[in-house]
Amino acid sequence: MDQLQRLAEAAGLEPEFFDIFGGHHVVPPETKSAILGALGLRAGTAEECAASLEALQQKPWRRLCEPVTVIAAESVSTTVEITVPDDCAGLSVAWTLTLEDGSKTSGDVDAGTLAVSSLHAAGGGARKRLALPLEADLPQGYHRLALTLDGGAGRVPPELARGSCTVIVAPDKCWQPEDIAGTDRFWGVSCQLYALRTDGGQGIGNFTMLGDLAEGVGRLGGDSVGINPLHALFPANPSDISPYSPSSRLFLNVLYIDPEAVPDFAESREARAFVAVPDRVARLQELRASDFVDYRSVADLLFPLLRLLHQGFRNRHLSRDTSRGKAFRAFVTDGGQRLHDFALFHALQEHLADGSHASLVWQNWPAGYRRP
Repeated sequence: MDQLQRLAEAAGLEPEFFDIFGGHHVVPPETKSAILGALGLRAGTAEECAASLEALQQKPWRRLCEPVTVIAAESVSTTVEITVPDDCAGLSVAWTLTLEDGSKTSGDVDAGTLAVSSLHAAGGGARKRLALPLEADLPQGYHRLALTLDGGAGRVPPELARGSCTVIVAPDKCWQPEDIAGTDRFWGVSCQLYALRTDGGQGIGNFTMLGDLAEGVGRLGGDSVGINPLHALFPANPSDISPYSPSSRLFLNVLYIDPEAVPDFAESREARAFVAVPDRVARLQELRASDFVDYRSVADLLFPLLRLLHQGFRNRHLSRDTSRGKAFRAFVTDGGQRLHDFALFHALQEHLADGSHASLVWQNWPAGYRRP
């Protein structure tokens, strides 16, 4: 491994990556050098790389404390590690801790009395790490610790004379819902909603199946059902399937709608006729039997059906201002500008799509369409 790659790894640079379209990219040497330079690490030659690597490895030993220390709220010992010269007898450590609420505590301790956690002998003289105790029972939150190391002229290197760090006091465990907190035992199942299967469905799991699963787990005494994120994706590009890269985290993925559970399905002769076409029946059976989710084929069957259901809803309810029509108008009002922008984005994406990935990216749209 060459010096540039060693330095890049030490600095935390990834040597390769896959872009959003699945393209594989290996980071070229000139890019690594440029990024390292932007990080303050000279990397133009092998000698510069070696010197920068040495400086990077020595950096933690050339400061009084790390920038951040995380402490568990239930910890018996509340300490922060500090770096001092190997001969620290008679050196004093003065500290002031400013809590998140603004209150302060302070102290002063002889460095020679503190417990040693590690030693370091390379570059800049021998040094060691000490465990500086703070007050017990620190409240959860983000606090600020200021430190000064003193011991007379020449005994403390300038880089170790002062320091500060953020002290994060974090809970020991995640929040638990009230109905299971404190119970001796509880159990549940987890699933990816798209992978659920029944005799029906559109070749993908849906909200009806999720409800059935939850009821079944409940009947067996289970307490929870864990699911994948259900965020809205990109109907104009059904192959863009990652729930971790949604179009919005405020709305749901329409692929999970069970069309036969929508009241308009029973009311719409056109919708029922649509799903009864022999070619569609055969395709639907193939999708249900497949071991994998064919997202594009699912969308090709589902979206036209949803449009038929919506058209029927408009004709029978929205135009006549029935109770369901009123409920829909209230939903739109409650959604406000966020819902409007969300729907507008997807309408534009579908309208401007020309079959290429580039046309799906809003930054490539005509300038007049890039701001809602």
